[in-house]
Amino acid sequence: MTFAEWVNTTFDGSSKAAAAHLGLLHRTVYSYYALERFPRPTQCQIILLKSENKIDLEKWQQAFSNKKNKKVNA
Repeated sequence: MTFAEWVNTTFDGSSKAAAAHLGLLHRTVYSYYALERFPRPTQCQIILLKSENKIDLEKWQQAFSNKKNKKVNA
């Protein structure tokens, strides 16, 4: 599952609740959720650990890349 799918499943779509769980700023978590930014490797590891490895990093990266490519090709 992607980060957004995890937030939707675990926190009923609340990026604020996810931010509190992860110990990150709400705006940062929302930017990951909305695929505006992708976390650095260290942040990825923290997120994976706190999500109990439910997030598929490759699937999340693919969703992020697909969104970025749509903006470039538009």
